[in-house]
Amino acid sequence: MIKLYFAPRTRAAAGFDFLLRELGPGPYLLGAELSAADIILGFTLEAAKHLGVLCERHPGTLAYLTRLEEGPGFQKALAT
Repeated sequence: MIKLYFAPRTRAAAGFDFLLRELGPGPYLLGAELSAADIILGFTLEAAKHLGVLCERHPGTLAYLTRLEEGPGFQKALAT
């Protein structure tokens, strides 16, 4: 039997690393401006944080999420 399930935290860490590479010098995915892509990804990262997958071992990804959380649009979306 082939095991398709392997270390979800390892897969998540690879995804966080990919995100940081794609962010590059800009604070957001598409550069200086917040986009829908940031909001969609931010919601996923918020869930990962609440599930304990996104933690202090990933400071760059946490910093990105903090930038998103500080925006009024993201706060409004979380409040609803």
